[in-house]
Amino acid sequence: MDYELINIDEVLKMTTLSRATIYRLIKQKQFPEGYIIASKRRVWKRDDVSRAIESMLTGLG
Repeated sequence: MDYELINIDEVLKMTTLSRATIYRLIKQKQFPEGYIIASKRRVWKRDDVSRAIESMLTGLG
């Protein structure tokens, strides 16, 4: 399986949302939680974030 992991800074760039908004959406189960790796570092699969963005855009229409 081949996928790209991204950090919160890249998530913020992709979504144009604030850090607080991302974590609020995670708490509300409206955004992927990502994965905790070494030293409590949270990362996301780029594809998961792209799908979440697409879902948000679809919900607007």
